[in-house]
Amino acid sequence: MQNEHHKRTMTPDAALQRLMAMCSRKEMSEGDALRKLSLWGVDPEHHKEILETLRKHNFVDNLRFARAFASDKAKFNKWGPRKIAMALQMHHITQEAIKEVLSDTTANQPPEILEQLLIHKAKTIKANNSQDFKAKIIRFGLSRGFLYEEIKVALKKVTVNREFGENADIEPD
Repeated sequence: MQNEHHKRTMTPDAALQRLMAMCSRKEMSEGDALRKLSLWGVDPEHHKEILETLRKHNFVDNLRFARAFASDKAKFNKWGPRKIAMALQMHHITQEAIKEVLSDTTANQPPEILEQLLIHKAKTIKANNSQDFKAKIIRFGLSRGFLYEEIKVALKKVTVNREFGENADIEPD
């Protein structure tokens, strides 16, 4: 016997009402809305019409979503600009909007954030020598979305006494 998967479908009007309710509770990008429509099995020929209605009534606005998203990720998750940009690309935000949002967000993000992250992480890193330590802390900074040059500058301010017999005033290359 064959397993048949019956995909439930939602009418365009029901999907529009549901998206309006969701958008009134939290910011949503147009890409998020399209994913929901596909998930709910709404006929693709209605997607454009539904998005136009959501835009017209100001339920979705990619720039507004991008600003809120970038602000929250920088403030609460302590993400750097590169990680924020990659996440916004995954939400199908345009490059122009990403540049605008990042210029606002990075201007408001204090430079000590990266230093604080590196100091906190330095306490948890297990390394046999200063080179191993430096590599691990640089990888951590890069994984958080900060630029290598920013990490190098912040590393100069991070001083940690390590067990490998050296005072690790870490000097990046």
